[in-house]
Amino acid sequence: MKHFKILKSFVIVFYLVLTYISPLQSLHASMSAGYSEYFVPGREEDLRKAFYALKGSGSHRHPIDLSRNHSIISVTAITNNTTIYWDHWENGYNFDPNNPSTADVTVTINKGETHKFESPSIPTSPRGTGTYYDSGDRFFTSGGPVSVARASWSQSISHGNPILGLAWAVYPVGALDTHHLIPVGTNSGFSDFRSTTVLIMAVEDNTHVHYHNGGTTRDVSLRMGRDDYACQ
Repeated sequence: MKHFKILKSFVIVFYLVLTYISPLQSLHASMSAGYSEYFVPGREEDLRKAFYALKGSGSHRHPIDLSRNHSIISVTAITNNTTIYWDHWENGYNFDPNNPSTADVTVTINKGETHKFESPSIPTSPRGTGTYYDSGDRFFTSGGPVSVARASWSQSISHGNPILGLAWAVYPVGALDTHHLIPVGTNSGFSDFRSTTVLIMAVEDNTHVHYHNGGTTRDVSLRMGRDDYACQ
């Protein structure tokens, strides 16, 4: 069991144990000034490291190229006239809720509709600064609650090769917490769990994370959005 505390800011935390994604505690969306704010978690560079740990070793190593990932963030509306304002991290966080025209991309969907923000072949080592729909992006929604999911997988797919991928729900900033206990790991008694990865993303600058794992303690400082702290 590992636990950590976050000082100053809420963070996004998710766990990768093989392809099992442990859900966060039950959370409820929070609306502020007519908007809900989201950050997309899971830097492609860090997901590459997690996938690499699952490739196996020696004769069991899977022949799959991890240099590029495919990313999808899907947003489903619960009510009509729901608007999504997308803010790419690559050109800075420029969206001003008081001036919606500052969004990089604006999409309006109705009840039951899903808009898919998708980017194929995102480089993972190094990531570079090309513009994609991926981790670090921030978006706001207005008009009603939404359901958000994030998926990523290795772009290289060939016959007979396994596909490494994952997917999880994404929660609004107002639903995040400052204390987390990791529920599963390689010491949980499940023989199939070979590797555990924890990725932590801050939603404010100067967020301090205190991480404790048995006899190991680490303290790190994160910037908003584009800093991940990866523990394996």
